[in-house]
Amino acid sequence: MSDSVNWRKRELECTRMAADCMQLAGDLLNPTLQSHFARMAIIWSDVAVRGPNADTPTAGGYADQTRKQPKCRALARTLRR
Repeated sequence: MSDSVNWRKRELECTRMAADCMQLAGDLLNPTLQSHFARMAIIWSDVAVRGPNADTPTAGGYADQTRKQPKCRALARTLRR
């Protein structure tokens, strides 16, 4: 398989993991677990959008760190209240 096909599969898997974590965070009553799964959703979302060079260090951090998933971050803010 080509690298782009492999990357698309990984991106989809990470997006699904983020969605599962957001669902769990919304369903749980325990604030500690809500916070944990909200953080995990953000992490998986960031991994999904960074691309195949996400682990490649650059002068300003890691490749393409500027794109974020606002939906996950909004959920995390809501759960912190």
